[in-house]
Amino acid sequence: SISYSKGTIFDYLSVLETFIHSRIQRDYILMGHSLGGLLSMAIMRRGAPVSRSIWMEPAIFDLPLKTRLMLPLFRHYMRYTPHNKEAVIKRNAELMWNDWAHPSKREAFLNAYFNSDRHTHALLVGTYGKLYPWKLETIQQPVLCIRGEKDTFISEATLKIVERLPNAQLAIIPQAAHFLLHENNDALFKAIYDFLGSG
Repeated sequence: SISYSKGTIFDYLSVLETFIHSRIQRDYILMGHSLGGLLSMAIMRRGAPVSRSIWMEPAIFDLPLKTRLMLPLFRHYMRYTPHNKEAVIKRNAELMWNDWAHPSKREAFLNAYFNSDRHTHALLVGTYGKLYPWKLETIQQPVLCIRGEKDTFISEATLKIVERLPNAQLAIIPQAAHFLLHENNDALFKAIYDFLGSG
């Protein structure tokens, strides 16, 4: 088990790897969204038997040194502060296409977020910079990077990622933003199926 107050992102990765390896004994395809894209990249860099990967709106940023140094301090702030509901609703409305067109999906997301472990959030944010430098050039497997047309949060970073990955493809999903799912599933699934079919 992990003590989230003292753990690191590497402890979190070890739990993910143990879970995967206990169920899969062959090469596998790895898919991650947002922070999951970052974790997918980290698992691949650690030598996991990944044949190809799909990163949807991956949270992989080249942060300035000052920001990386401040993240551990922000971690402590996060651990002891509650979620700000108004700020979360506003921010996520900006990251969605058509301003939360599906009320039930919005409610499900918010409930999951507000019931989530704030210590886990702090763990991931506070030790984010410990994975840096990303060394994307060392990842040889095919990677599909997907971003939404509306996204302004991660879009620039995603474009830079594609330029640095030796075997990457980029898909921009129209009428979609950061969350992608349930915004334009037809285009999203086609991009994924085309990528998987190409191998």
